[in-house]
Amino acid sequence: MSTDRPEGLDDDRHPLEVLLADPAGRVSVYLGAVGNGRVDLASDLIARTGTAAEISASKRLFGLVEGQLLWVWELAAFGEPLQSYASAKLSRRPAA
Repeated sequence: MSTDRPEGLDDDRHPLEVLLADPAGRVSVYLGAVGNGRVDLASDLIARTGTAAEISASKRLFGLVEGQLLWVWELAAFGEPLQSYASAKLSRRPAA
């Protein structure tokens, strides 16, 4: 693993690379950073099968805010620019 830090990356954040395969027929390589309660990812490469929808770019954000996990997914697809696609707020359930 390289010890070089990308320019502009704060000391409390660390580089991150993610390879994600989804059941819709796509494999995406994401580059980003993790630390300080959040994960920021942007697509570097998206490959797809012949039957998968054409997606040209993707961003994902995960953040821990007041004990809740927040998630946002942005997509650029079908010739449209990057825009909000899905989001969620996950709360921890008390133990039974």
